[in-house]
Amino acid sequence: MVELPAKERDFALLFAHDLAVRFRPVEHKSDEDKIATQYSGKKADLRPIYERLSEIVRQLGDDVTCAPRKTYVAFARKKQFALVAPSTNTRVDLGLKLPGQPFSGRLADGANVGSGSISHKVALTSLEDVDQQVIDWLSEAYENGI
Repeated sequence: MVELPAKERDFALLFAHDLAVRFRPVEHKSDEDKIATQYSGKKADLRPIYERLSEIVRQLGDDVTCAPRKTYVAFARKKQFALVAPSTNTRVDLGLKLPGQPFSGRLADGANVGSGSISHKVALTSLEDVDQQVIDWLSEAYENGI
């Protein structure tokens, strides 16, 4: 075996370490783990809001899929129609695909929520905020998800 000079050996070790760090296997979390991570720590009190919204969305139809991402949970049929994101320690944002619906009151511009297909958002700070109006918006967004 050939002995490398110290400078070249150090470079080779650093290069090997860099490769090991950059290309290490990705940890794949389960969907439940992703959701649990989103609603952990100071955001734990927001989990009931997510659970209630998830329950409502799943009752809209058998074709609803739930896709947890790193910072939000997307709901789709053929296309994404809603998402739920714990945006702050005290607020969950419900993103909705409601093209043509004007912004007003609780229904705000959602262009900065999710991956770009969401048009509106509703800020929710308690279970009481998940009222019939929110259910109606979810139902309308569900119809837009095809």
